[in-house]
Amino acid sequence: MIELESKSSKDTLKLGENIGRAVSPGAVILLFGCLGSGKTVFAKGMAAGLSIEDVITSPTYTILQVYEGRLTLAHFDLYRLKDADDFINIGGPEYLYGNGVCAIEWPENLMDMMPKERLEIHFDIRSGADVRKIRLIPFGELHEKLLAEALT
Repeated sequence: MIELESKSSKDTLKLGENIGRAVSPGAVILLFGCLGSGKTVFAKGMAAGLSIEDVITSPTYTILQVYEGRLTLAHFDLYRLKDADDFINIGGPEYLYGNGVCAIEWPENLMDMMPKERLEIHFDIRSGADVRKIRLIPFGELHEKLLAEALT
């Protein structure tokens, strides 16, 4: 586990961009944190690192947004999903085990469906409006390598 402090949304965006540059096919990034903690800001940075030029927004209402860049980015927001069937019906498993990259906000709602190999990123609001404690926890060789490359 690696623990970082982000002092601004710009820092969070930059972390996402570094991870986006280092990410390889099959990576699954799980984004944990309360509303406003930086999950979507991080996803925007990740998209920039993947050379995605589209405007990235939270997929709260659409549940899934797919973007094309160096790799396909499937950006999920599972906050409103009721059960695993909802995830299956939107094609979630195909993206989880495909050749693109997944960034998943609110994964705790379907942890039993998440791959064992993944990178968990936990965002915690600290004192001050923009200060965040960010914990990065890699599971599996692909995600350990990703993290090592992104943070060097």
